[in-house]
Amino acid sequence: MGMDPSSPEMTLLLVMLHTGTMAAVILYFSRQWRRAFFDSMPTLRRFALLLFAATAITGIVGETLIQVIERLWLQKGPNTDVEQLFGHLELIAPALALAGVLILISGLLETRNVPIAGDGGLKMKQASRDARTTR
Repeated sequence: MGMDPSSPEMTLLLVMLHTGTMAAVILYFSRQWRRAFFDSMPTLRRFALLLFAATAITGIVGETLIQVIERLWLQKGPNTDVEQLFGHLELIAPALALAGVLILISGLLETRNVPIAGDGGLKMKQASRDARTTR
């Protein structure tokens, strides 16, 4: 379409699109989340701890990747930032394809009843069946 995805106008558009998506998801799932996470204080504490841990790990991994890409691939020349890569569709297309493949693999693993890590052997199908019967 001839637009520069790294321009300030496009950045604003992308932020607004993601904000709208986030608001729609929060609104749509608010009743289920309220029931699942906010019914008891221990559940809320565990959820908050896991959310904090996941956010911290994501930040550490993301910052590490940015530093590695900028130092090794972009070789930290003048005015080189990882955000410049967003203008290269030859890099974005394979990254999105890889993300799609990972989503497909996780869906296939879920249908094969792969045990959830650390649950003592609880299967996804059993967990979803139990969740439906407890409602």
